[in-house]
Amino acid sequence: MIDDDDNPESAAILLERARGRSYGEIARSHGKTIAEVRRVLEAEADRLYDGKETRQAILVEATQVRVLKQKHFELALASDDVVHAEMVRKLGERLASLLGLGAPASYAVTLAHSVAPSAPQGDVELISAAIDRLRAEAPKASPPPDAG
Repeated sequence: MIDDDDNPESAAILLERARGRSYGEIARSHGKTIAEVRRVLEAEADRLYDGKETRQAILVEATQVRVLKQKHFELALASDDVVHAEMVRKLGERLASLLGLGAPASYAVTLAHSVAPSAPQGDVELISAAIDRLRAEAPKASPPPDAG
């Protein structure tokens, strides 16, 4: 539930947009222009995601998850019901995700070579390649001295 005691009209506009109403519909129902509706939503986004609001929203959500998890934990122990045990597991995963505890510590990137490997060579190709390497390593012969 969106709760904004300071500006109930902003909260109502945000809720209407979240329910899928268009900017035009919202503007008409509140006697505003579309630009004014967009400004209201931008101000709500700035307020909601300014750090303080985000931390408070995470705190409330995490507390709700903890309360539900504790209730299902108690029911699971009392009844040996696997449904409650599964809910404890799922709520634990949700809490870990919410708090960023399930994020990977690092990423590994593997690059694949784009050239296909060459076909296996036979004896003739191997000997020919060895001779070519030896020729490349051999010192170049100096030109014969001029006889004249």
